[in-house]
Amino acid sequence: MIPIGPEIPRDAAGLRAALAGVLAPLGLGSDAVATAGDFPALSRLDACLDGAKFARHPRPEAPAVDEGGFFAREVDVRARPASFEGFEFQAALHAEDAVFGFFRDPSGGVMLRLVRATTGMFEVTVPRSELERALHTLASRAAEKQGAEIKSVALELTPHGPRKLAVRAVVTAKAMLFSTGITLTGVIEITDTLHIRLRGLACHGDGMIGNLAAGFLRPRFADIEAREIPMGRALGGIALRSVEISGGPELKIRASFGGE
Repeated sequence: MIPIGPEIPRDAAGLRAALAGVLAPLGLGSDAVATAGDFPALSRLDACLDGAKFARHPRPEAPAVDEGGFFAREVDVRARPASFEGFEFQAALHAEDAVFGFFRDPSGGVMLRLVRATTGMFEVTVPRSELERALHTLASRAAEKQGAEIKSVALELTPHGPRKLAVRAVVTAKAMLFSTGITLTGVIEITDTLHIRLRGLACHGDGMIGNLAAGFLRPRFADIEAREIPMGRALGGIALRSVEISGGPELKIRASFGGE
């Protein structure tokens, strides 16, 4: 669901302007969106989100009134790369025979949502190095409060079913004059709404210092497990046909949608 301003676009130029207004706060220019064909039956809708800087925002209120929409024979959206709260990823969305709806929310604003498509694919790729950096940041916040320092994080991603990956991270920490290793384990899972979340976090340390450091990290687990990366917002809640997740040098999530 994308808030696009106070007015419903009435032509292709108005649609491009509305979407450009949404993308401007992400650091993108007015040329990020292109259309072909006559509105409201477009032959193409393209959006290049390369370099976009996304951040976490509260969900908009649920739409109250259906205000019509438009059709696009083909839709292509790509971000190669973009970032979410400073961490880099790549994403691509392709849909055919796509119907978009305009909705008026309770405050009077207009929101845009992909309602349905004949076929569609959505793919997100996150380099393992970016996941290691994210874990390093989270662990460092917890360690700093105890006077410790996180020196490195090495991450392993192992398939654990079509929507899950087993995660093993070996963290090297320094406390006072001692260095120690801490092993964290858990599962990355993908929800039906295409949100990424960590579950079942646990950790243990090497020796007395490692176990002490692991004890400092455990209170942060509930915080981490409560956080989700809302990749599914790109689809506005449209029903998914399949979702797959894979690991290795990168975390890759691929979802297909479309049809009745």
